Amino acid sequence: MNHYRCNPRRRRRGELGAGVLVSLVIASMALGIGAPLALAVVPNDPYFPLQWSDSNTGQSIPTQDVEEHLGGSLPATTGAEERTLEAWRLSTGSRAIVIGEADTGVDYDHPDLEANVWTNPGNVGGCPAGTHGYNVLSHSCEAEDDDKHYEGHGTAVAGIIGAVGNNGIGVAGVNWQTTILPVKWLNQQAEGSTSGLVEALRWLVAAKRAGVNVRVVNDSQTFLGTSSSPPLEKAIEELAANDILFVTAAGNSGDNNDEPTVGRYPCRYDLPNEICVTATDDNDLLPSWANYGPHTVDLAAPGVSIYSTLREDAYGYLSGGSMAAAQVAGAAALILSVDNSLSATELKADILHNVDKLPSLAGKVLTGGRLDVCKALPGCEATPDATTAATPAAGAAAAAAPPVHRRPPSDAVELKSATLRIVHGKARIRLRCTASGRCAGVLKLTATATTGNATRKGRRLPRITERLTIGRATFSLRPGQQATVSVTLSASGRALASSAHGHLIARLTIAVTSPPPSATQFERVRLL
Repeated sequence: MNHYRCNPRRRRRGELGAGVLVSLVIASMALGIGAPLALAVVPNDPYFPLQWSDSNTGQSIPTQDVEEHLGGSLPATTGAEERTLEAWRLSTGSRAIVIGEADTGVDYDHPDLEANVWTNPGNVGGCPAGTHGYNVLSHSCEAEDDDKHYEGHGTAVAGIIGAVGNNGIGVAGVNWQTTILPVKWLNQQAEGSTSGLVEALRWLVAAKRAGVNVRVVNDSQTFLGTSSSPPLEKAIEELAANDILFVTAAGNSGDNNDEPTVGRYPCRYDLPNEICVTATDDNDLLPSWANYGPHTVDLAAPGVSIYSTLREDAYGYLSGGSMAAAQVAGAAALILSVDNSLSATELKADILHNVDKLPSLAGKVLTGGRLDVCKALPGCEATPDATTAATPAAGAAAAAAPPVHRRPPSDAVELKSATLRIVHGKARIRLRCTASGRCAGVLKLTATATTGNATRKGRRLPRITERLTIGRATFSLRPGQQATVSVTLSASGRALASSAHGHLIARLTIAVTSPPPSATQFERVRLL
């Protein structure tokens, strides 16, 4: 049995710097009948300036030393990017496009992800309504990311593909709106087996046959062995038979994947619906650890010092082929949001035939180029450029922004009591705005529930502990104002509170979007 390991390089936690908001610039006017000027959009997500892969203005980007830790920052090369900023003038994605993510799971309560995570309508893959994926390891419907090796590998991949954009918090994914369907087959150490990946892919095929519009599957893992697996190859072929593009990573061992003794799978299968991706840095160069192969690796994509979502509502840098593969999977979904009629093989051809060819990649990858989202997106190249007003501000902000790991706790909003009383199904939360300006943001209540002892196909299932979102609300307070905000509890929240008889312990997330910089604090509360 082949064992897999995730592709990212290790990163070092950074210190928090001042958040900078990037303006949303929309220029729209008519150029004759039926010829609108495209939108020029820079998202207002405060950490977008750190996302050099989307907009590289020569900002300073953290380097990575041989111990795989983040080092000092150096200026990037302007234009060494995948041009998503230009592509967003045509489309920022569609929730009708479903991306299967085979990984460590996803933190689907993350405030920058939860709106874009798939929800089971009921009985897809044997899972009940309201669940968010599948877990191969426990054979359950709980696909929460519990990776401790990278602090959320699958969550980072999800953020690259589809963190909610222009929502005033965190980062922006290649798709601002999309649907991510997580299938967990890697454990807390981000390790798994070939058979686990095979089962994950087959579950996604079954979901497609059940009516879920799965069009792209991302698998950022490679295995350390050198032999192929017929069952895995067949599983990828089953994706092809159901018109699903399969995107995978080339690996991080610095080897030539064309060489049979060191080549990585699934990359080496070279199937018609498969794209194999290696990583480039912010100077359009292959890092020394990136695998290559002029016959087996299709293209490169940004994969060094990529800032994205992590577990427990966090953010941070990860590097590796995993990040590069996620960029391509995200680009594929964005293209489908414009033209969903493309088959998996046509989608692959569109991406590979429209790369940005680079001397540094000649003889290293099949196409000799790096992902260019705008070139591959139908109609993007013909769109007038209307981004000049926003780009200098984004570049200036990025040059000053140090690496960020977590949004800091906010001192702008004070929770007056950790005991929340429930009145008519609503939790009453007493807040005070201590800032000199208006305080605004989002409240989220989460609680844990243990389920299990059921049977499936005659086998007793393990008990599963799930973290549930039981209520959300927005708030807006004047400077110095103290007020009660009511959070309507979900049916699950009401049931949990009732069964706990006044002893339900929950987590309150206070995500402050104003005053800037955006910040998050967590409070342990009791619901009465």
